[in-house]
Amino acid sequence: MKKTIRDILPDINELGYVRVAGAVPVTTIGDVERNVAEHYRLAKQAEEQQVDIVCFPELGLTSYSIKDTFLREQLIRDARQGLREYCELTEDLRVISIVGLPWRDVSDRLLNVAAVIKDGYVLALIPKSYLPNYNEFEEERWFLAALGLQFANVDFYGQSVPLGTDILIDCVGIDCSFGVEICEDGWMPIPPSCLGAANGAHLYFNLSASPEKIGSDKYRRDYVVNPQSARCVSGYIYVSAGQSESTTGVVFGGHTLISENGSLIVEKQPLTGDGELLVTDIDIDKLRAERRRSNTWGHSAKFWSAHFPYRRFSTVI
Repeated sequence: MKKTIRDILPDINELGYVRVAGAVPVTTIGDVERNVAEHYRLAKQAEEQQVDIVCFPELGLTSYSIKDTFLREQLIRDARQGLREYCELTEDLRVISIVGLPWRDVSDRLLNVAAVIKDGYVLALIPKSYLPNYNEFEEERWFLAALGLQFANVDFYGQSVPLGTDILIDCVGIDCSFGVEICEDGWMPIPPSCLGAANGAHLYFNLSASPEKIGSDKYRRDYVVNPQSARCVSGYIYVSAGQSESTTGVVFGGHTLISENGSLIVEKQPLTGDGELLVTDIDIDKLRAERRRSNTWGHSAKFWSAHFPYRRFSTVI
């Protein structure tokens, strides 16, 4: 069996590496309780493999494929309770989790959000900026696009949680920062990850639910994930909903890719099974060195971070 860096050098964080994972759960469509249990099973596997940050697919706690069920009040309450249960289940785990769910805002509209979880607490809720409403997609039917909205902290069972697209997480102990965007966000002319990287993010995680079509795997790999990691001089972790999300209308494949500064490190091919982790190590110190080497990177980061400053929140890992 091929050895990893951590098999040879257990304290890889001291050498500037961070271990990341993409997790494709076996989803039960619309069953939050079962989906929480499946997320927890994979989070424990990530913990056993000494993963620092694990990312799950878009809307994974409810499933993406439930369509107008998103409009039901009970589903929204179940999702909120499911997030609470996941926090309780993972409070003793070292790994940081990024999970997807619908979130009701103050106007009773729904946001498609990613929750960042550590030590049983929600560190941040990051909503999807761009909602596709073409071809097989109809997300504007259920959700509110976050682009241009103003956000404040929200209450989550007595905890004040920052909500917004302008959030980065600083990981004290492994000395790196990361941000999150959701599916369509990464396809845009100026993805949120560009602004996040300018504000100092070394890693970006993309929670996705991207259907399989002829050539779609190549498009994700060659025109989204690899180029974006190169453009941002970052690690980019892309995780899509698995086969268990498929319906009579669309097929999902669980395509998962992890790239570092334009080079694909590992890939889980579409339609190769759900219930798996894709794990690898990313060289954060190398990314720092590449950013320092490029004077134009520094000029660009200074300009965009001044015009679009991000909020930063810290967690110990």
